[in-house]
Amino acid sequence: MKNVGLLCIAMMFLCGSTYADSTVWYVHPDSALNTIQAGLDSCANNDIVLVGPGTYYENVIWPNTQGIHLTSELGAETTIVDGNDVNTVLSLSGSIIDTSTVISGFTIQHGHGYAYAGYDWRGAGIYCYSSASPMIIDNIIKDNVADSMGGGILSASGASPIIRDNIISNNTAVWGSGVAQWDVGSCPRIVNNVITNNNALYYGGGIYTNYYAYPVIDSCTVTSNHAYYGGAGIFAYFQCSLSVKNTTVTGNINSTPGIGAVYMWDMCFASIDNCLISNPDSNTQGIECSDHSSAVVEGCEITGHNLYGVRTSDYSTANLNLCNLHNIDAYGVLNLDPNIIVNAEYNWWGDATGPWHPDSNPSGLGSRVSNYVDFTPWLTQWGIEEAPIVKHATTEGNLVATIFRGP
Repeated sequence: MKNVGLLCIAMMFLCGSTYADSTVWYVHPDSALNTIQAGLDSCANNDIVLVGPGTYYENVIWPNTQGIHLTSELGAETTIVDGNDVNTVLSLSGSIIDTSTVISGFTIQHGHGYAYAGYDWRGAGIYCYSSASPMIIDNIIKDNVADSMGGGILSASGASPIIRDNIISNNTAVWGSGVAQWDVGSCPRIVNNVITNNNALYYGGGIYTNYYAYPVIDSCTVTSNHAYYGGAGIFAYFQCSLSVKNTTVTGNINSTPGIGAVYMWDMCFASIDNCLISNPDSNTQGIECSDHSSAVVEGCEITGHNLYGVRTSDYSTANLNLCNLHNIDAYGVLNLDPNIIVNAEYNWWGDATGPWHPDSNPSGLGSRVSNYVDFTPWLTQWGIEEAPIVKHATTEGNLVATIFRGP
């Protein structure tokens, strides 16, 4: 990590004309330019603020300037921005702040996100609102407290940041203690982050989505988060649509028994692809859809003593395909709504005899399924089977082939 900021700046000058005429503003505790706020306020479009190691006690308001790169000289371990429990650490607003704006290489800590009247809810660590959509990369975001939502990061009112390669830990909020998105058109990309040990007083310990937000969650580790009511790992509420892929959701605990670690509630939809969902707590479910919500779950492993692997209720449904549902305490799939049939064909249930159902498959030794679940046919082994040869090739006359090289 040493000199990572200087390396990034050199690469920007070599690879793009955009930064060829940029000014680099160097901030250091012992220099005349000794605050991050002063460095940012000095910038024109596409300038760079390079921050030397040290602890900066600041509550930064980002200027209305496009394409600023705020980066540390020696990395997050040595460059700390501390909100001193006074206010949000970094606040960004306005559509001019797009993905050409970069925040990279800091520890962002001890922010306080206040909740004002009229849904004026502030994130504690980083708060992006009014369409502000920076790139937030390679930071440690920890020990922040929000009175409402977004202990670590909150994107609201159309803000769609790219949140990549961060460690987001030990943050607290009422909703969404790690990362939260709220309000129409907030579409963040949350990629390759570790989101761990965050605590929500209500819902969404790791990631929280609300009110027409559409996040993409890719290749993250969401682990050991806590929520009192539900959605300790990932929670979506009120007409949201989220994509979760290649993500590990493990060890997230709800205090209220029987609520999903991944929880869709009130007309929400989730696409969950190639994920591992595992919980050691028998009070917690794997995936839950309720109140007209739905999920498409493909290629996932759901295991580890969940009370239920997947549960649906209140006009909600799920479509499961090529999933591995095993070592589940009560039900692999539980559907509580007789008006809906859950499609759970072509899944592995922990045994070649299929899932156990008292009427439809009483000899099954795999995970249990409830009524109103279509589980036939099932996979007789876990993994990819070799496809059989349907018809052997025959030779008739001369065969001509053209061979192409390349990908």
